Amino acid sequence: MKDKNKYRFSLQFNSTSDENIQVGEFLESLGNKKSAFIVKVIVEYLAAHPEISESNVQINVGYKNINKKELIKIIKNILNDKTSLHNKGDTVKNTTNNSDSLTLELNDNDIDKMLGNLNVFSSE
Repeated sequence: MKDKNKYRFSLQFNSTSDENIQVGEFLESLGNKKSAFIVKVIVEYLAAHPEISESNVQINVGYKNINKKELIKIIKNILNDKTSLHNKGDTVKNTTNNSDSLTLELNDNDIDKMLGNLNVFSSE
């Protein structure tokens, strides 16, 4: 509903699933920034799915619940694919603001250390 240059909506969902609880807790943690977050997420989603703007389109939103082990496997595959483009020890283009050159020396132990710092799964 539009009201004096503002849009006002009420959002309510039950807390009977882990996903709903996770989203509810996250939105609560945003405090007064919920609206800005929701606008940004919807704008990005609409940009990725322009077909939604067409009339008579049915929207089905889904996601895959992924655990830490699966995520680590995906990340390792991505890193291995990216680093396989170079030989170990190659100097790669530096995209940071400092002038030091970067040397590619990434091995499985380095990846495991990096992934060990993930705290997104601290509750598992």
